[in-house]
Amino acid sequence: MKDFVFFTLFILTVFSSCQNSKDDPSNQSDNNILFSAQVKPTKSTTPLVPGVIATVYAFKSGNNYPVNQGDYEALASGALTGVDDYIMYLPDGTYNFYTVSTNTSDMTESLYNNQVTNLQNNTDYLWAQNLNETVLNATKSVSVVLKHIACQININLIAGNGITINSIDSAYIQKPDSSGTINILTGVISQSPLSPDSTKMNITGTAVKTVLLPTSATSIPFYVYLKVNGENYSLPYSALINTPSGGFSSGNLYEYTAVINLENMIFSALNVYDWNTNDLTDNPIYPEE
Repeated sequence: MKDFVFFTLFILTVFSSCQNSKDDPSNQSDNNILFSAQVKPTKSTTPLVPGVIATVYAFKSGNNYPVNQGDYEALASGALTGVDDYIMYLPDGTYNFYTVSTNTSDMTESLYNNQVTNLQNNTDYLWAQNLNETVLNATKSVSVVLKHIACQININLIAGNGITINSIDSAYIQKPDSSGTINILTGVISQSPLSPDSTKMNITGTAVKTVLLPTSATSIPFYVYLKVNGENYSLPYSALINTPSGGFSSGNLYEYTAVINLENMIFSALNVYDWNTNDLTDNPIYPEE
Protein backbone atom coordinates (compact mmCIF):
# COMPACT_ATOMS: atom_id res chain seq x y z
CA MET A 1 0.00 0.00 0.00
CA LYS A 2 2.85 2.39 0.85
CA ASP A 3 4.44 1.68 -2.53
CA PHE A 4 1.15 2.53 -4.26
CA VAL A 5 0.80 5.85 -2.39
CA PHE A 6 4.42 6.77 -3.16
CA PHE A 7 3.99 5.97 -6.85
CA THR A 8 0.77 8.03 -7.03
CA LEU A 9 2.45 11.04 -5.39
CA PHE A 10 5.41 10.72 -7.76
CA ILE A 11 3.14 10.76 -10.83
CA LEU A 12 1.20 13.81 -9.54
CA THR A 13 4.45 15.67 -8.81
CA VAL A 14 5.81 15.02 -12.32
CA PHE A 15 2.51 16.04 -13.92
CA SER A 16 2.38 19.26 -11.91
CA SER A 17 5.97 20.05 -12.83
CA CYS A 18 5.23 19.57 -16.55
CA GLN A 19 2.18 21.80 -16.37
CA ASN A 20 4.09 24.60 -14.62
CA SER A 21 6.91 24.38 -17.16
CA LYS A 22 4.46 24.69 -20.06
CA ASP A 23 2.50 27.63 -18.63
CA ASP A 24 5.41 29.70 -17.32
CA PRO A 25 7.22 31.55 -20.17
CA SER A 26 10.33 31.90 -18.00
CA ASN A 27 10.73 28.12 -18.15
CA GLN A 28 10.53 28.01 -21.94
CA SER A 29 13.52 28.01 -24.26
CA ASP A 30 11.45 29.70 -26.99
CA ASN A 31 11.74 33.38 -27.91
CA ASN A 32 9.07 35.98 -27.18
CA ILE A 33 7.95 37.70 -30.42
CA LEU A 34 6.69 41.30 -30.19
CA PHE A 35 4.88 43.07 -33.04
CA SER A 36 4.05 46.65 -34.03
CA ALA A 37 1.94 47.65 -37.04
CA GLN A 38 1.58 50.57 -39.45
CA VAL A 39 -0.57 51.10 -42.55
CA LYS A 40 0.50 52.48 -45.92
CA PRO A 41 -1.48 55.62 -46.84
CA THR A 42 -0.58 58.23 -49.43
CA LYS A 43 2.36 60.09 -47.92
CA SER A 44 3.78 58.16 -44.98
CA THR A 45 2.93 55.16 -42.86
CA THR A 46 0.72 55.70 -39.81
CA PRO A 47 0.08 53.42 -36.82
CA LEU A 48 -2.80 51.00 -37.09
CA VAL A 49 -5.93 52.51 -35.52
CA PRO A 50 -6.28 51.50 -31.84
CA GLY A 51 -8.69 48.62 -31.38
CA VAL A 52 -8.13 47.15 -34.84
CA ILE A 53 -7.52 43.39 -34.78
CA ALA A 54 -4.79 41.74 -36.86
CA THR A 55 -3.89 38.06 -37.13
CA VAL A 56 -0.22 37.12 -37.46
CA TYR A 57 0.89 33.78 -38.93
CA ALA A 58 4.43 32.51 -38.40
CA PHE A 59 5.94 30.17 -41.02
CA LYS A 60 9.32 28.51 -40.65
CA SER A 61 11.33 29.61 -43.71
CA GLY A 62 11.04 26.99 -46.41
CA ASN A 63 7.74 25.62 -45.07
CA ASN A 64 4.31 26.35 -46.55
CA TYR A 65 2.28 25.92 -43.37
CA PRO A 66 2.11 28.06 -40.22
CA VAL A 67 3.86 26.84 -37.08
CA ASN A 68 2.18 29.45 -34.87
CA GLN A 69 -0.48 32.15 -35.13
CA GLY A 70 -2.16 34.72 -32.92
CA ASP A 71 -4.75 37.50 -32.86
CA TYR A 72 -3.53 40.95 -31.81
CA GLU A 73 -5.17 44.27 -30.96
CA ALA A 74 -3.56 47.57 -31.97
CA LEU A 75 -2.68 50.07 -29.24
CA ALA A 76 -2.40 53.84 -29.65
CA SER A 77 1.38 53.53 -29.90
CA GLY A 78 1.10 51.17 -32.87
CA ALA A 79 2.19 48.21 -30.75
CA LEU A 80 0.17 45.00 -31.05
CA THR A 81 -0.95 43.25 -27.89
CA GLY A 82 -2.17 39.66 -27.90
CA VAL A 83 -5.92 39.13 -27.59
CA ASP A 84 -6.72 37.33 -24.31
CA ASP A 85 -3.08 37.88 -23.22
CA TYR A 86 -1.73 35.75 -26.06
CA ILE A 87 2.06 35.79 -26.50
CA MET A 88 3.81 34.20 -29.47
CA TYR A 89 6.82 32.03 -28.65
CA LEU A 90 9.09 30.54 -31.31
CA PRO A 91 12.28 28.49 -31.10
CA ASP A 92 15.50 29.74 -32.70
CA GLY A 93 15.32 29.85 -36.48
CA THR A 94 14.39 31.90 -39.53
CA TYR A 95 10.73 32.75 -40.06
CA ASN A 96 8.33 34.42 -42.46
CA PHE A 97 5.49 36.35 -40.82
CA TYR A 98 2.22 37.11 -42.65
CA THR A 99 -0.34 39.50 -41.18
CA VAL A 100 -3.96 40.03 -42.26
CA SER A 101 -6.65 42.37 -40.91
CA THR A 102 -10.10 43.71 -41.75
CA ASN A 103 -8.95 47.16 -40.49
CA THR A 104 -11.72 46.90 -37.87
CA SER A 105 -12.23 45.23 -34.51
CA ASP A 106 -13.54 42.16 -36.35
CA MET A 107 -11.27 39.16 -36.90
CA THR A 108 -10.73 37.51 -40.26
CA GLU A 109 -11.91 34.01 -41.01
CA SER A 110 -9.63 31.10 -40.13
CA LEU A 111 -6.86 30.09 -42.51
CA TYR A 112 -7.42 27.01 -44.67
CA ASN A 113 -4.75 25.84 -47.13
CA ASN A 114 -3.13 29.27 -46.73
CA GLN A 115 -6.35 30.95 -47.92
CA VAL A 116 -8.67 33.30 -46.02
CA THR A 117 -12.23 32.71 -47.19
CA ASN A 118 -15.73 34.15 -46.71
CA LEU A 119 -14.62 37.66 -47.67
CA GLN A 120 -17.00 40.61 -47.56
CA ASN A 121 -17.39 43.81 -49.57
CA ASN A 122 -17.17 47.14 -47.70
CA THR A 123 -14.13 45.74 -45.92
CA ASP A 124 -10.69 47.31 -46.10
CA TYR A 125 -8.56 44.16 -45.97
CA LEU A 126 -4.94 44.74 -44.98
CA TRP A 127 -1.96 42.43 -45.45
CA ALA A 128 1.78 42.42 -44.74
CA GLN A 129 4.74 40.09 -45.02
CA ASN A 130 8.01 40.02 -43.11
CA LEU A 131 10.39 37.56 -44.74
CA ASN A 132 13.48 35.80 -43.41
CA GLU A 133 13.30 37.19 -39.89
CA THR A 134 16.03 35.67 -37.71
CA VAL A 135 14.84 34.64 -34.24
CA LEU A 136 17.75 34.06 -31.86
CA ASN A 137 17.36 36.37 -28.88
CA ALA A 138 15.00 35.94 -25.96
CA THR A 139 12.83 38.75 -27.36
CA LYS A 140 12.36 39.54 -31.06
CA SER A 141 10.60 42.69 -32.28
CA VAL A 142 8.93 42.67 -35.71
CA SER A 143 7.63 45.85 -37.39
CA VAL A 144 4.69 45.13 -39.70
CA VAL A 145 3.75 47.50 -42.57
CA LEU A 146 0.29 46.68 -43.87
CA LYS A 147 -1.09 47.51 -47.30
CA HIS A 148 -4.62 47.64 -48.74
CA ILE A 149 -5.50 44.58 -50.82
CA ALA A 150 -9.18 45.10 -51.73
CA CYS A 151 -10.35 47.70 -54.32
CA GLN A 152 -11.35 51.28 -53.62
CA ILE A 153 -13.96 52.72 -56.02
CA ASN A 154 -14.40 56.51 -56.23
CA ILE A 155 -17.03 58.16 -58.46
CA ASN A 156 -17.00 61.94 -58.91
CA LEU A 157 -20.30 63.39 -60.15
CA ILE A 158 -20.15 66.59 -62.21
CA ALA A 159 -23.02 68.60 -63.62
CA GLY A 160 -23.72 68.70 -67.35
CA ASN A 161 -25.22 71.61 -69.25
CA GLY A 162 -28.24 73.12 -67.56
CA ILE A 163 -27.81 71.05 -64.39
CA THR A 164 -26.97 72.00 -60.83
CA ILE A 165 -26.31 69.11 -58.43
CA ASN A 166 -27.73 70.13 -55.05
CA SER A 167 -27.13 66.89 -53.15
CA ILE A 168 -26.70 63.14 -53.38
CA ASP A 169 -29.41 61.27 -51.48
CA SER A 170 -27.97 57.78 -51.93
CA ALA A 171 -25.81 55.70 -54.24
CA TYR A 172 -25.47 51.96 -54.85
CA ILE A 173 -23.16 49.72 -56.84
CA GLN A 174 -23.60 46.03 -57.65
CA LYS A 175 -21.10 44.06 -55.59
CA PRO A 176 -18.95 40.99 -56.30
CA ASP A 177 -19.89 37.76 -54.55
CA SER A 178 -17.87 36.32 -51.66
CA SER A 179 -16.14 33.50 -53.56
CA GLY A 180 -12.80 35.33 -53.67
CA THR A 181 -10.02 34.41 -51.22
CA ILE A 182 -6.89 36.01 -49.77
CA ASN A 183 -3.69 34.12 -50.53
CA ILE A 184 -1.84 34.66 -47.27
CA LEU A 185 1.57 34.13 -48.93
CA THR A 186 1.07 36.71 -51.71
CA GLY A 187 -1.47 39.12 -50.23
CA VAL A 188 -3.62 38.95 -53.37
CA ILE A 189 -7.41 38.67 -53.28
CA SER A 190 -8.67 36.56 -56.16
CA GLN A 191 -11.35 37.93 -58.48
CA SER A 192 -14.96 36.82 -58.27
CA PRO A 193 -18.09 37.38 -60.40
CA LEU A 194 -20.84 39.83 -59.49
CA SER A 195 -23.57 38.86 -57.07
CA PRO A 196 -27.20 39.85 -57.72
CA ASP A 197 -27.07 42.35 -54.82
CA SER A 198 -25.93 45.97 -54.53
CA THR A 199 -24.08 47.76 -51.73
CA LYS A 200 -24.56 51.29 -50.46
CA MET A 201 -21.74 53.76 -51.08
CA ASN A 202 -20.32 56.52 -48.87
CA ILE A 203 -21.18 60.11 -49.85
CA THR A 204 -18.74 63.02 -49.62
CA GLY A 205 -20.03 66.21 -51.26
CA THR A 206 -20.62 65.32 -54.91
CA ALA A 207 -18.53 62.14 -54.80
CA VAL A 208 -19.29 58.59 -53.68
CA LYS A 209 -16.90 55.79 -52.80
CA THR A 210 -16.74 52.29 -51.37
CA VAL A 211 -14.53 49.23 -51.00
CA LEU A 212 -15.23 46.22 -53.23
CA LEU A 213 -13.66 42.82 -53.60
CA PRO A 214 -11.76 42.30 -56.87
CA THR A 215 -13.97 41.17 -59.73
CA SER A 216 -13.60 39.83 -63.26
CA ALA A 217 -16.81 41.59 -64.39
CA THR A 218 -16.48 43.75 -67.50
CA SER A 219 -19.21 46.17 -66.40
CA ILE A 220 -20.96 46.96 -63.11
CA PRO A 221 -24.40 48.59 -62.61
CA PHE A 222 -24.37 51.86 -60.64
CA TYR A 223 -27.39 53.75 -59.25
CA VAL A 224 -27.58 57.20 -57.69
CA TYR A 225 -30.43 59.41 -56.43
CA LEU A 226 -29.84 63.15 -56.82
CA LYS A 227 -31.55 66.41 -56.02
CA VAL A 228 -30.88 68.79 -58.91
CA ASN A 229 -31.81 72.31 -59.99
CA GLY A 230 -33.18 73.28 -56.59
CA GLU A 231 -35.95 70.67 -56.56
CA ASN A 232 -36.93 69.09 -53.22
CA TYR A 233 -37.33 65.58 -54.66
CA SER A 234 -34.63 63.23 -55.88
CA LEU A 235 -34.20 61.86 -59.40
CA PRO A 236 -32.90 58.35 -60.08
CA TYR A 237 -29.93 57.89 -62.41
CA SER A 238 -28.32 54.62 -63.47
CA ALA A 239 -25.57 53.50 -65.82
CA LEU A 240 -23.08 50.70 -66.36
CA ILE A 241 -19.53 51.27 -65.18
CA ASN A 242 -17.08 49.69 -67.60
CA THR A 243 -14.13 48.12 -65.80
CA PRO A 244 -10.59 48.19 -67.21
CA SER A 245 -9.34 45.23 -69.21
CA GLY A 246 -9.13 42.35 -66.75
CA GLY A 247 -11.64 43.81 -64.28
CA PHE A 248 -10.88 45.20 -60.81
CA SER A 249 -7.59 43.91 -59.35
CA SER A 250 -6.46 43.52 -55.76
CA GLY A 251 -4.85 46.64 -54.25
CA ASN A 252 -5.99 49.17 -56.84
CA LEU A 253 -7.98 52.39 -56.57
CA TYR A 254 -10.37 53.18 -59.43
CA GLU A 255 -11.49 56.80 -59.90
CA TYR A 256 -14.39 57.47 -62.26
CA THR A 257 -16.01 60.71 -63.41
CA ALA A 258 -19.72 60.71 -64.26
CA VAL A 259 -21.45 63.60 -66.03
CA ILE A 260 -25.04 64.19 -64.90
CA ASN A 261 -27.34 65.42 -67.63
CA LEU A 262 -31.04 66.11 -67.29
CA GLU A 263 -32.05 62.72 -68.65
CA ASN A 264 -28.98 60.50 -68.31
CA MET A 265 -25.61 59.89 -66.69
CA ILE A 266 -22.48 59.29 -68.78
CA PHE A 267 -19.12 58.07 -67.49
CA SER A 268 -16.41 60.19 -69.07
CA ALA A 269 -13.09 59.26 -67.41
CA LEU A 270 -11.27 56.53 -65.49
CA ASN A 271 -7.99 56.71 -63.59
CA VAL A 272 -6.34 53.68 -61.96
CA TYR A 273 -3.93 54.07 -59.04
CA ASP A 274 -2.07 51.87 -56.60
CA TRP A 275 -4.24 52.33 -53.50
CA ASN A 276 -1.15 52.05 -51.29
CA THR A 277 0.57 55.07 -52.78
CA ASN A 278 -2.40 57.29 -53.68
CA ASP A 279 -5.77 57.34 -51.92
CA LEU A 280 -6.67 60.78 -53.37
CA THR A 281 -7.86 62.18 -50.04
CA ASP A 282 -5.22 61.05 -47.51
CA ASN A 283 -8.17 59.77 -45.47
CA PRO A 284 -9.07 56.11 -44.92
CA ILE A 285 -12.44 54.77 -45.98
CA TYR A 286 -14.84 53.66 -43.27
CA PRO A 287 -17.54 51.79 -45.20
CA GLU A 288 -21.17 52.12 -44.24
CA GLU A 289 -22.90 49.05 -42.90
